Amino acid sequence: MHGPGPRPPFSATDAIGYGWKAFTANIAPLAIIGLVLILVSIATNWLSRGFDSPFVSLAGSLLATFISLIIGLGLIRAALAILDGGRPSVEQLLSTRDVWPYFLATLIVAALVTVGLLLCVIPGLIAGFLLQFYGYAIIDRKADSVTTAPESTPIGSIRASVEVVTANIGPLILLAVLCFVLNILGAMLCGIGLLVTLPVSAIAVAYAWRYFSGGRIASPVSA
Repeated sequence: MHGPGPRPPFSATDAIGYGWKAFTANIAPLAIIGLVLILVSIATNWLSRGFDSPFVSLAGSLLATFISLIIGLGLIRAALAILDGGRPSVEQLLSTRDVWPYFLATLIVAALVTVGLLLCVIPGLIAGFLLQFYGYAIIDRKADSVTTAPESTPIGSIRASVEVVTANIGPLILLAVLCFVLNILGAMLCGIGLLVTLPVSAIAVAYAWRYFSGGRIASPVSA
């Protein structure tokens, strides 16, 4: 999408537009991915609360959390595949490649965000904002291109996210607001709109990651 030479200035609306263009070019697989995400969310909620036994409920919650991590990682993988000029597929949701570094990084991120939320909420929101790209860094293996960390280790991916976000706070805040509003609108449409807004948002965030980390941004390919 961006040829040789300097890239045009980043635009949050361009990122959303790219996400929409990619969605319309790949409606079937991305809508299915969105449906899987919604169903997994419902299932994880049931697994964590649907049993009387505390032990069974805890086991169900841990299983649900692990499944959610795999699906979340799959969505990131599908979004980055589009940026590479490829096509998203449902199979990408089930791949376990890089799941363990992602799992470890998620534990660290969850701990930091939780502590921040306990400290009057705002620090937790700031932590979540700063660490938004860690999953993309792990899949993309570009942590070493923006930090001194080797490849995309959990710590390296977290540091990559912080460095990218702190260098581009203004446009990324706007993108976060647009994605938030977009998904609220999707949820208001009886939840059905999330089939569209979740993939569009994920692709828009992937676009921002690639733009600011210097990665490839190819035109979306139709499925």
